[in-house]
Amino acid sequence: MIFMIFHSFERVWETFYTTKEKKAYELHGDWTLAVVTAAYLLLCFITVAECYIKVQKFNPVVTVIGFVFYILAFRIRWWGMRSLGKQWAIHAVGVQKIEKIRLIKIGAFKYIRHPIYLSIMMEVVSIPILANAFWSTLFAIAVNVPLQYMRLVIEERTSMRRFGDEYVKYKQETDRLVPIKYFKRKIFPQNVSR
Repeated sequence: MIFMIFHSFERVWETFYTTKEKKAYELHGDWTLAVVTAAYLLLCFITVAECYIKVQKFNPVVTVIGFVFYILAFRIRWWGMRSLGKQWAIHAVGVQKIEKIRLIKIGAFKYIRHPIYLSIMMEVVSIPILANAFWSTLFAIAVNVPLQYMRLVIEERTSMRRFGDEYVKYKQETDRLVPIKYFKRKIFPQNVSR
């Protein structure tokens, strides 16, 4: 319970107080933010409820695995946010709230196109694992991860309209969530020119 309270405060702070957007609380057409936020809050509620309703023994190994995933997710998200710099925003679609936008291909974005979404997907799975909450883990995998992926796809469409051919080239050079293309270039550099 203490972890969930700490986590909730950290996520609210990060979401609304680290963004570089003006009026971050206003959705302006970004319905995806409302949906994933509601699913995220529901996941947290279900996880806490499962811990209190279903008396269970905590498996310390499972808890440690969840904690490692949680810390890794936190680190990847901060790396992505730092890479975005002044362009870090919580709104993926709808009205553009940052004046100057350019395609970021440095830092975490050098390896994958969506490090922040990857980290959120890892986080929503790690929270119930950390709590040894089996049904909540299934909920995270069946509901939260697909909703985040849907938001990612919608943001990619927005980026395609915004950046055009530059984004098409970026998509050809990088993967969405797992840096397979990057590692292939590093391992097999001779195949890059084909």
